Amino acid sequence: MKYIKLYEEFLNEGRTIEKIEKDRTQVINDMAKIVTQWTAAKQSGNKEAEAALLQSLKDLTAEKKELGIELNHAIAGKDRDIELVISEAEEVKKGIHDHWQEVYGKDFIAEHPAIAKILKNRKNLDLREFERIWDESYEEDFKETHPNIWDKMNKS
Repeated sequence: MKYIKLYEEFLNEGRTIEKIEKDRTQVINDMAKIVTQWTAAKQSGNKEAEAALLQSLKDLTAEKKELGIELNHAIAGKDRDIELVISEAEEVKKGIHDHWQEVYGKDFIAEHPAIAKILKNRKNLDLREFERIWDESYEEDFKETHPNIWDKMNKS
């Protein structure tokens, strides 16, 4: 049974928040239907049906709880990668400014305001993306024209 659980977890890995919420909503709707049937069975005195429906409600309650936990984990992990990308982008931006100042003794933003504006608005930025932006903007290879900065950035 342990291996079946692990296999089920493997199948559920990567499910979207929307899919989990859809499954949870379906379970809640099923529970509402069963409550109506359980109430009718209780009023009619059908103890067998009442017990079976009550067990179904207990099973669905457990399933709802598991889906709630899965949903919470999916929501909690959603922004984890975004925060990492943003912090890396800020590190690249700061590195460019600092290294430019160190190598040339000049302010990067003052010398290249157009590139600085692009970098400021770019959320997902790594060194390759910076190089691409530079190369397309100035039609020159950043690595060749600014090797000292490129080397410093790659060491950072």
